[in-house]
Amino acid sequence: MGDFDASRFMKFKAEPFNAKGSEPLKNAVGAGALKEEDIVMVVERGGERLSFWMYQMATHHVAQGSLGGLPYLVNYCALCQSATAMVPVIDGEVYHFSCAGIFNGMAILEDRETGSYWNVHGECVEGPLKGQKMESLLLGQMTAGQALKQWPDISLALPEQTWVQRWLMQPVKNFFGRYGFFPPFIKKTLVRRDTRLPDMMSGVGIITEKTKRFYPLQEIKKAGGKIRDTLEGRPLALSVDEKGFPEVHYEDTEDPMDAPQHLFTRWYGFALTYPGCAIYGEDESSTTP
Repeated sequence: MGDFDASRFMKFKAEPFNAKGSEPLKNAVGAGALKEEDIVMVVERGGERLSFWMYQMATHHVAQGSLGGLPYLVNYCALCQSATAMVPVIDGEVYHFSCAGIFNGMAILEDRETGSYWNVHGECVEGPLKGQKMESLLLGQMTAGQALKQWPDISLALPEQTWVQRWLMQPVKNFFGRYGFFPPFIKKTLVRRDTRLPDMMSGVGIITEKTKRFYPLQEIKKAGGKIRDTLEGRPLALSVDEKGFPEVHYEDTEDPMDAPQHLFTRWYGFALTYPGCAIYGEDESSTTP
């Protein structure tokens, strides 16, 4: 993400997703609380899974808790559409997070323990813990109907929300994210842009220690919905389904958890987090203008 420029940091406080419990996702869908086509994020820890309704996550940006006795942190930025999950443990201690504002058009998290700032990929960009990075977790992104097909008994987290959060903040944030609108006041947080692709182009970002590569959605669709590539010597399959959700896996293994870190995101968010990242189909030695 480069150096943190405090002059372009738009600070605000968003209360984290305070779960008041959970209920079977199938019950919530059956009661009409959400529809089968609504988007959910699924995190897995310790052999247990929990889903979060993206419509609600747009308000809180951060959900934290434990599954199977193991801590997790889920983050969602409605503007860049990045949904990520991390292990909120630094030097053996569990840290607690909330959204503190926007920088470079993306949500910035703050830990309660030290007041350090973290980007949506779990990297500390400012404060006493600068340079630290949380371990990443794979995070599923799909419709509620798709989740129920894979895990019929999966639960849905339920948040405590004020009427302002539910009826005002959620619709506004989802509107900007869904339709790719960049509010003028958000543009002021951008330090610079990578103009190789349009800011709001959607795609799949692949992240490893050595490789940061963006696959534009239009290129995936042009290839018939599936791309076969090579990632650091291993055969990789990347696809999007009819709903536009990505699936990424190595083709030399049958282990579904043996996959590179990946996320569905907008170009500007990925490019500003990983300056000079590669673009599928272009020379990987290219750098940000």
